[in-house]
Amino acid sequence: MASFPLKWKKNEYTVNIDATTTPLTLMQQVEQLTGVPVDNQKLMAKKGWKGVLAIDTKLKVKPGKTTLSLMGSITATIAATTTRSPSTVVKFEEDISPQEKAAYEKQQYDTALLHSEGNIPAMQLSPVNDARNDGKAISYRYNYFCTGLPQKRIETLLVQKRTAGGNRLLGELVMTLGVELGKAFTTCVSVFPSGVVLSGRDDGRLQLWQHGERIAEMHQGDPAYPSPVTCSASVGDQLATGGSGIIRLWDDRGSCISAMRAPQGTNPRKIVSIGIEGEFAVLFSQATPFDPNSFRLPPQNEAQLQRRDAAVQERRRQIERFTTIACGVTLIGRMGGGGNVTLYPWETRIGGSAPAATSLAYLKTVEVLFVGDSEGGLRSWRHQHRNGNWAAGKLLQLVDRSSNNSMGISIIALEILDQNHHPGVLAVSTAPFAKDGLFAELPPGRLSTQHEATFLTVTQSSDQHSSFGSVVLIDVIQSSIQVVLQGHTDLIPVVLSLPNGGLLTGGGKNDATVKVWDKDLLTSNEDVTILVNTSAASAQHLAEPGYIFDACVLKDLKEGEEGFGLACARYNVVQLCL
Repeated sequence: MASFPLKWKKNEYTVNIDATTTPLTLMQQVEQLTGVPVDNQKLMAKKGWKGVLAIDTKLKVKPGKTTLSLMGSITATIAATTTRSPSTVVKFEEDISPQEKAAYEKQQYDTALLHSEGNIPAMQLSPVNDARNDGKAISYRYNYFCTGLPQKRIETLLVQKRTAGGNRLLGELVMTLGVELGKAFTTCVSVFPSGVVLSGRDDGRLQLWQHGERIAEMHQGDPAYPSPVTCSASVGDQLATGGSGIIRLWDDRGSCISAMRAPQGTNPRKIVSIGIEGEFAVLFSQATPFDPNSFRLPPQNEAQLQRRDAAVQERRRQIERFTTIACGVTLIGRMGGGGNVTLYPWETRIGGSAPAATSLAYLKTVEVLFVGDSEGGLRSWRHQHRNGNWAAGKLLQLVDRSSNNSMGISIIALEILDQNHHPGVLAVSTAPFAKDGLFAELPPGRLSTQHEATFLTVTQSSDQHSSFGSVVLIDVIQSSIQVVLQGHTDLIPVVLSLPNGGLLTGGGKNDATVKVWDKDLLTSNEDVTILVNTSAASAQHLAEPGYIFDACVLKDLKEGEEGFGLACARYNVVQLCL
């Protein structure tokens, strides 16, 4: 048996030919090496047989002199049979039904994926056609919008993560999506179940990313009057986005499935799926602040005085309306199918309405929706299957007893921890604020009676970090604080649960760091609250991506794999990290 070189495109293989080799077995050997079906092959031999190899060609090869070359494409044609004969009917791509083509492409994709490392579609190319063998050694520009590490280097990092144990993040930047010198900031980032990444920008544009390229660009509102995309969230197989006073649902090809208007004068601030098919919860806030100079000039006559009084009354009605909207959470059912419900605070407040809602989280295991507010209140609503309504649940109130009641605690973000590792635990990002005026002596949240809420005391550290934000882990089933995480030198707007049981926290601009807290640091086995800071228990400090506006987890979609990466909104671009 002798070996002969085979060249196809830029790749080179080796085939074995002996006295028992027939044209058909040679073609089948080539198909196993390259993936090009027998019926798509045009196999020629320099210093060998003449012309294209056929089923009845006599193999003439000379060891050391004959070189084989292949012309053909994996997807160019699909044969009706697996053997080449004079009676074989070749079906060209133009004659293939969409179903046949999809089934064939899936078969080729699954076969190629078996021999590849990982399947994170946002940062990895399709394994078909050996596309991941890019032949590069350093970072390079994939296209105008994408720069990243070579595909083989990305696969090596995935192997490193998998073999290191625990699937710990490496803090290495592998790909940048977008233009660094672009005119718009990336405000939010989310991922479809298919692995396609969606990024929203402050110029109202939405972009979809897959396999290291931009596959679609859409507009949230009217392109002539751009307004920032304010939020996004996964809802089943689709993504919901908010901005320009509109909520839209998108598929992973960039088609708008449905849309609805926000209440007049408001913008969606936060969206979260509530676990029921096609339904989600939304917080709305005032889109444009009132002009503080509207009534600066005094009226000069009776007519102007009357117009001013009417304008002042209208302003008061608008303030009351926006205040009421900001306190509630709206449940939207199947976008356009009706049945929208708004849930408002049920407790009694001193000095006016409840504080504005700031964030949402949904605990699927017990079907409870949590709403955090600007004065440390954490309110819950439970879904009732009997009538489909939502019943009022608990009200937890975070307080800081160490400040002699001079400081309050505001909730800025909520995140459900991975329930396989931390059942019933909610991560709450908090920020301190100074109480003054009428409410200086009242408890945070201005409750009329403490019996309406369960007060949870947040223990602050005595060092400099006490004036900055912290993340409080609350067991919402037992209504108790488990752990308080401190270690950033600014507020913590980004809190992200990781599939391995860890927690990612991203500090503000003055901190500009991303930390990962191991799952063991997030569990309290004692009756007292554990205070975790950088001196007591070290969190993993990621070298990349640094200061981020938003982040989401990119799961490895290959069956049996538990790896993951990150997609992070950083200034003008989306950075993908491992």
